[in-house]
Order: sequence, then structure tokens, then C-alpha cells
Amino acid sequence: MIAYQPTDIPSLGVAVGDIEPPGLWSAPSFVTYDLSGISNEDIAYLQNKGCFDFPDKHILDELLQYYFDYIHPHMPFIDETEFWYMYRIHYNNTEAPLDSSQPPFSLVLFQAMLFAATTCAPMSLLRSLGYTSRSKARRNAFFRARALYSLDIERDNLVLVQTFLLMSYWNGEVGEDKDGWHWVGLAVSLALHLGLHRQPSSKSTLTQRQQTIRRRCWWGCVVRDRLVALSQHRKPRIQLKESDVEILTLADYNVGLRSGMSNLSSAEELGKRTAMSMFSVQLIRLVLCVERDGDLFNEQAHTSSPTSPPETWSRKQTAPFDDGLMIGHAGLDSWRLNLPEVLQLSICPDADESILPCILVHRSVLQIYYQ
Repeated sequence: MIAYQPTDIPSLGVAVGDIEPPGLWSAPSFVTYDLSGISNEDIAYLQNKGCFDFPDKHILDELLQYYFDYIHPHMPFIDETEFWYMYRIHYNNTEAPLDSSQPPFSLVLFQAMLFAATTCAPMSLLRSLGYTSRSKARRNAFFRARALYSLDIERDNLVLVQTFLLMSYWNGEVGEDKDGWHWVGLAVSLALHLGLHRQPSSKSTLTQRQQTIRRRCWWGCVVRDRLVALSQHRKPRIQLKESDVEILTLADYNVGLRSGMSNLSSAEELGKRTAMSMFSVQLIRLVLCVERDGDLFNEQAHTSSPTSPPETWSRKQTAPFDDGLMIGHAGLDSWRLNLPEVLQLSICPDADESILPCILVHRSVLQIYYQ
């Protein structure tokens, strides 16, 4: 790895869209990237786009908190505990040095996380970065991630799957065909190439952590593929009958370590992260129920493409899960009735006053998807 030093190239201080965010800092020590084979001109181009810059810490703290509160539960392919561990060590000199066995964190993925965070961060936070609109903030952040990807800064294919999934939050611009559907397609294609849709064999040399992250990546692909397909009246790319990956459970989420970035008590933060993990699990189950509930995706596809060849999703289609999920309308009803209490809509609005806003949002999201 060749570490980038800010003194290698004069700081141009220019961001996409003629925005110059204040208080920029170089990448945290746990973020790595490989500049071997990259020309000085290309490095200057990336610097010009602000690809090696990060906001001041107090702003970065908030952006990352919004990412993990609102984006991560939909696609939990990052080990949140591991991430916050590295993050706290970098910004807290009183802690022990970073463990050499700790896997590094990708610059491309980090920038993609910040892009996704601009989708849900409040405008007050984006204004503190110098932006006058959400669209400008999203455009700038997206172009940073895309520039890094386009110059092959990242060579880890699993990281690229994660990056593409986050870049699928890009809606595209006028005349641009590379919108969310395009980026989901790249993620799905690469995931299939990596064999994420298959359970590792008993002879696999993958560690338990690696297997868990791969499963979480796969289910992130499944969920994002179906949600984007529904939003664009398309049929999903992933055929679940070709997958034998077990559905995620709460045991696949490491919620024990505090992030150290919130004002919540240990019990409150544990409760929040447990609720977020429950949301992730229930979202996957809902997607499976909808798929087994008939021809929803087929109808969506034909709505936008009447001349497309007949495609069917059989009600009797089997899936490699033996988790008690029922098929058809009974399955959807069963899913709704068996939601954990924290994810069920309250009959009395006053009962929600003690619930964290992010949990209320995810609770509402599940109901919207269900309806």
C-alpha cells in the first residue's frame, strides 16, 4: 500500500459544483488505499475532487451516525462494532494503538458511506459543509466515490460490492443512464461472481467473520435489488432459487460494543442497535414474503415493459430456507402479526415519545413496504 500524504500534491481546495467545504482533513489512519500504478495526473484529479479529504471531526461524527442509524439497517454489510473501534482509536490518543490484525478500511467505501449519509442527513448539517441544497451535497459526494472507483483505487471485490450498493442511492441526472439500477446491477453481478449466493463448503478456509460479512453482503444485494426493482417497475435480477444462503438472524449482528459517539446510556444504545438489527432481519423476511406472495415483481415488470417476454414467479417456488415463513397472503399476515413489539405501530401516539426517532422511522418504513 502507498499511503497518500497531503504534501505530495498542492491542495487545490476545489470541490465538485464550485463548493469549497470548510475544515477539511486528510483521511483517518485506518483508511487505506493503493495508489500504485496511478499517474500523478490522476492523483491530482482525485485531489481536485476532494477524494482524500474528510470533514472536520464533529461533522464527520454526525454524518457517520446518520449513516449507521438510517442507511446501515437496510444493508448491514459493515461490521459496525469493528468500524467504531477503529474510528475511536484514531481520534482518541489515550487508547491503545490499532491492532495490526485489524483489517483496514477502504477509502472508496468510506466515501460511498458519506455519500449515502447525505441522503438522510439534515440540511443544517449539509449547510455546515457549505452546501445550499441536498442535491449539490449528494452530487459532490457521489462524484468523489465514483472518481475513486473509476481509477481502480479499490481492488477488493467484496468492498466493491458494498460500494456499488451504496452508490445505488444515486438517482442519476438528466440524460444519465447510470442510476441506482445500474449500480445495483454491478453489485449483483460481482456478488454472483464471488459466489456470495452460495453457502461456504465445510472445507472453506474463510473465517467465521468473513462468512458472516459475505452473508450480510448477499442479503444486502437481495434487499436492494428488490427495492430498486419495485421503485422502477422492473423485475429483480437475483433469482433466489439459485441461492442457498441462510437467512440472517440476530446472531449475525454484533451489537455489544458501544460506538462511543452518542449520548445514550449503555442500555439505551444496546436497545437501539438491537432494534436496528431486528429491522434488518424483518426487512429480509418481508422481501421474501412479498416474493412468495405471487406475481408482484412480474406485474411490475410488465407495467413498464408490455412487450417483454412472459415471466413468472411461481407461488409454489421453493426457497432454501426452513425458517417457518408461510407462503402467500397468510405469510404476509403472519409476518405483520409476529413483528417484534418495538417495530409495531403504536395505537397511542403518546407511547412513541420515548422511542428514538431513527427507530420510529424504520418502524414506519416497514409498514410502508408492507402496504
